[in-house]
Amino acid sequence: MIQRRAGLAFSHLNLRRNPFGEPERSERGGLAIVDAGARVKWVRRLREPGFALQFIGEAGRGKSTHLLSLHRHFPDSPFVYVGEGERPRIPRGAPLFLDEAQRVGRRRLARLFRRDSSFVIGSHRDHTGALVAAGLEVVTVHPANELDPAKLSRILERRIAWARRGPGPVPTVSAPDVLALLRQHGSDIRAIERRLYHVFQKAERIEDVAL
Repeated sequence: MIQRRAGLAFSHLNLRRNPFGEPERSERGGLAIVDAGARVKWVRRLREPGFALQFIGEAGRGKSTHLLSLHRHFPDSPFVYVGEGERPRIPRGAPLFLDEAQRVGRRRLARLFRRDSSFVIGSHRDHTGALVAAGLEVVTVHPANELDPAKLSRILERRIAWARRGPGPVPTVSAPDVLALLRQHGSDIRAIERRLYHVFQKAERIEDVAL
């Protein structure tokens, strides 16, 4: 294995870093692939109270990334991530962004949803019943259901472009490899990124980046 200085570890791939390493939280929202038309409608509706947008799915399916993408339109709004076993203070603000909402007790959520606000939540559990009971209009999105080969290719291309060092060729993930990743990992984007992280760590030349 060729030894390279840390700052140039991926220069042979025309990259600044491994594109499938963990981005900073401030960068993750910009890496999301979200339907532009839907985003415009959601942002418009979230500017008024009485609306809830929930992203539902298992871990690694892109819920948090979608929340962060929308939060870029509301930088002054509170964004609360609920860690395992935590009971964080949930400030007032509109819209309120709540990630891992399934970790909040049902009674607390019921009170929260009665605030004069709009909400964007990420959760493993569907909260439609509590949201409707609070008088909210609800739109539910399952990011995993939207992942097909074309969308996964766009996700991977954006990650590689984010890590690009300069003009010239950069690695790509071929269409057959995209299909292989979907067959092996399904809609688990996090698992796909972990797999590609190790592939890029070992790559010696741009043309060698393959599963």
